[in-house]
Amino acid sequence: MSSDVPFNLLKNLIDNSSNNAKIKEKIDGWNKAFQFNPVGADPFFIEISNNEINVSQGNHDSPLATMIAETQDLIAMLEGKLDSLGAFFSGKLKIEGKVMETQSLNFILKEAISTLS
Repeated sequence: MSSDVPFNLLKNLIDNSSNNAKIKEKIDGWNKAFQFNPVGADPFFIEISNNEINVSQGNHDSPLATMIAETQDLIAMLEGKLDSLGAFFSGKLKIEGKVMETQSLNFILKEAISTLS
């Protein structure tokens, strides 16, 4: 498996839902960044500012939270096959930083995943 699979999944999710009215309304005024560190894959982050969402490879200088998970678990979450809250409580997803801030990100990802169905 290519190490950029989780990155590409998230980028495609965000690109395909960029005109979603619920997401646009939710992110209004945000200035937030979240880091993803999949085990066995390259790190990437999502940055939300100026009413836009960008997904970039690498490490963000000051993310609100960092999500760490096995690559397969992260892929399952981004595909909507693994609930992120369940993954967190079962230990499959570790979060460093402001855990509560990840709930806002969770809303965006769930909404983006729902647009694919």
